[in-house]
Amino acid sequence: DEGTREPSSGQFNTLELDDFYQRARRLFPKMLLARSVAFKHQQEIYPSGLTTAVKTAVPYMDILVTSGPATGQPPNPEKIQQMSAAADGHPLAIASGITYQNLSAFKPNTDCFMVNSGLCEESHMLSSRLLKEFAARLRRD
Repeated sequence: DEGTREPSSGQFNTLELDDFYQRARRLFPKMLLARSVAFKHQQEIYPSGLTTAVKTAVPYMDILVTSGPATGQPPNPEKIQQMSAAADGHPLAIASGITYQNLSAFKPNTDCFMVNSGLCEESHMLSSRLLKEFAARLRRD
């Protein structure tokens, strides 16, 4: 079947995605659907399969979410540029490794940042200093 691909290949089963997306829209019309693409601990698809994966996911998700290779590690900026270009205006979020120090490298190609460790001190507690610095950079850059 043309719409079905092996999950182990890192590609999507588009028939199942379409069914899921349509059902979710009917049941929860205000819900935003986010899906990880090229996310930590998933099969590596960057750079060769990344554009195809993004273009396949866009029709079925409201927000594409990606990450760096591990918690607290930022993604490669070129990966984000490639994903943004492939998404063609579709919202893109990064969910790891974003700090106030590297925010400007990702901001032009990203619509949402899901930040935890980048706002925490060594004790894993939210830092008001880091939060203020992040907010200031977000507004300034």
